[in-house]
Amino acid sequence: MSWIDRIENIKLQVITGDGESYYPLWRNAQKSIAYNTEGFDFVGVDGSLVERYEQTGNRYNVDFVFQGEDHIDVANAFELSAKNKNAWRIIHPIYDEILVHPVALEFDNSLYNSTQITGGIWETISDKFPDIIGSDPNLIATKKDAIGETNADIFEGNDAIDLSAENISKADLSNNKLYELYLKLTDNDVDISILKDSLRTASAGVSVITSDANYFMSQAFNLINFPFIIEQNIQFKINTLITGYNQIKDIFSNDADFYQSYSTSIMAVACACASSPDSDSYKSNNDVLTVIEQLDAMYYDIITTLDYFGYNEDSQLATDMDVLFTATIASLFVIAFDAQQERTIMLDKDDNMINLAHKYYGSGDDALEEFIDRNEVTLNEMLQLKKGRKITYYV
Repeated sequence: MSWIDRIENIKLQVITGDGESYYPLWRNAQKSIAYNTEGFDFVGVDGSLVERYEQTGNRYNVDFVFQGEDHIDVANAFELSAKNKNAWRIIHPIYDEILVHPVALEFDNSLYNSTQITGGIWETISDKFPDIIGSDPNLIATKKDAIGETNADIFEGNDAIDLSAENISKADLSNNKLYELYLKLTDNDVDISILKDSLRTASAGVSVITSDANYFMSQAFNLINFPFIIEQNIQFKINTLITGYNQIKDIFSNDADFYQSYSTSIMAVACACASSPDSDSYKSNNDVLTVIEQLDAMYYDIITTLDYFGYNEDSQLATDMDVLFTATIASLFVIAFDAQQERTIMLDKDDNMINLAHKYYGSGDDALEEFIDRNEVTLNEMLQLKKGRKITYYV
């Protein structure tokens, strides 16, 4: 079929998760294709070895337009249908039939005679994730602890580990750096007391590292694990752990053994934190996808850094890390599919935040506070939000 036949004979149809069909006009057709890849660098060899695995879900830009006298009613019905969390089926003149989930949508009524809907959609497989992948948060927490124990055993049973005064000093510095970072996570007196005790025992572990290396690493892990045991926003935890990881990477830039144990411990704690969200975390599926991307980047960096060292990672540790990472990503995709979806509109007239908060977030002071936070309302906008201002809300 020629492209002209496709354009003339195939009408765009969007079948939302509730089974309703919509026939908007479409104004662009852009598709993004990505692959699961892994890169390896070797000392003394120019370039990188890149291995490519399976293709990930395609991502598409959305640019739908509803026109006609009833375009506002149709767009409102479409918005209501989009709240259903089942996947959409789209019949597209260029891409044929695709199964997708919306990631973010923006409604623009500024032209009055039409409603433009822009944003992004992500192609999905028919199931949430392959059945062979586990996503139980309890499994993830168990694997986290197992990684801590494995790292302690590696230190106990490896006589080749460099326990020089320089590395011992670096271990003590690492623990203190993590302590300083973690202090920013909480102002709760009980949490701070626990953190201080963790640093105290970690410091004691450093002092006996040459006689009891297992105790040293187990106490270091106990300190690293602090974000997992406190209540705090997930994004704050993950950002803190990433900062801690980067500091550890700089400190142990010349020692693969210490780097491996500290970095995989931090990664394990980050996975456990991400898959056990606190009540105020993950306001939308965009929040979840952000954490997925951060974890993926950190895990990839750990693997490639160890490759750069030319280091033979402990086989049990490598297996546990792979299981943990896979289970965490599966768990996060489940959370993403169940989380609220982000929506945005452009105000077609001046309005105030109280009316808008009540309309899109519900009643009460908490709803108003969330509206202000999510939309970054400034002092100058407290009394009036101007026409054309973008408003973000969640369904």
